Amino acid sequence: MPGLPIPAGPEALTPEWLTLALRAGGSQPRLTVESFTADTVGQEYGFTGRLARVCLRYEPADEQAPPSLVAKFPDPTAAQREDAERLRLRHQRFEREVLFYQQIGADAGIRVPRLYYGDVDAAAGAFVLLLEDLAPGRQGDAFAGCSPEEAGIIVERIAKFHAKWWEHPDLSRFTWLPAWSATATGAQARLQRSLPLFVTKLEHRVPKHYLDLVQALSSCYGRLFEELSRPPLTMVHADLHLDNVFFDVADAPLAVFDWQGVARARGAVDLRDAVFHMPSGGDRPAIETDLLRRYHETLRAGGVTDYSFDELMRDCRLALLQRAGGHVNGFAAMDFDALAGRELQMVNAFFEEGRLFAALLAYDVAALIEELR
Repeated sequence: MPGLPIPAGPEALTPEWLTLALRAGGSQPRLTVESFTADTVGQEYGFTGRLARVCLRYEPADEQAPPSLVAKFPDPTAAQREDAERLRLRHQRFEREVLFYQQIGADAGIRVPRLYYGDVDAAAGAFVLLLEDLAPGRQGDAFAGCSPEEAGIIVERIAKFHAKWWEHPDLSRFTWLPAWSATATGAQARLQRSLPLFVTKLEHRVPKHYLDLVQALSSCYGRLFEELSRPPLTMVHADLHLDNVFFDVADAPLAVFDWQGVARARGAVDLRDAVFHMPSGGDRPAIETDLLRRYHETLRAGGVTDYSFDELMRDCRLALLQRAGGHVNGFAAMDFDALAGRELQMVNAFFEEGRLFAALLAYDVAALIEELR
């Protein structure tokens, strides 16, 4: 509805605004919200925004209307933590997520939350999304990991999603959908700035081969993004960790949310996280090989016949290499003294389990650096 203001957060919601927004969304043109409660959710998951579960009461009662929904807003503290350039990029991600739900949404080829209402003012850093509450589905947990069977569900669903969008003409028609390489220059500059601080903070917690790798990578980190943005391209979620997944939703075994990073890239950007970070326990090399094969076979069944398994493996190695640099940037900016609870547990697990460190060696990603220079 033109002119409907964008609330700053859950505390700014009113029954009147929710009524107008749900009517404007088109699915409930006559309902009236009489009252509601809003409870903050997901704080421990580190989402790039504020989430609230909104439980609704209608007058008169309407069995067709959603009893609850999830409202998403910007994080108001971001402006205090980030420079102007990173805030600008964050605001662009707000706009991208709203447009994803508005223009793709239910036609994505993978189950996503239903959109009830969305609006964005990227210049002002304001946005709101009213989305389907996926409960009683079970949210994944990046700290706990998942079973190989659950990882297989994710791999097969994301492969079908990638197959649908593989070299699809709409990838270029969605002008708001960037190539992943759009952040290449900034990512490389940030890695070069972050490395000295990372070494000072964490040299004692990481193996020497990792330090040597990221030092060498700092001269060609941007090339990774360019390599993973070469055709053949598909649509990628680009942040496919378990916290962004719901299992066993009403009409599907899996749903994926938090689409702020959606972009055009090679599918390994998503596959990397599903294969090398999610499954827990078991014979890891065998599990990883099985998941990689299942992804490739599902792609082929979806009509992608000109992308070899060898190409896939090289892309996965590149994506692992990119993750190595991304962790340097993230940890260098982190205030370790302020960490607590689940966030502290996840950081400690990263260093203590060393899963990424092991994968970098097992897949010999260091050999790719000379190719990138």
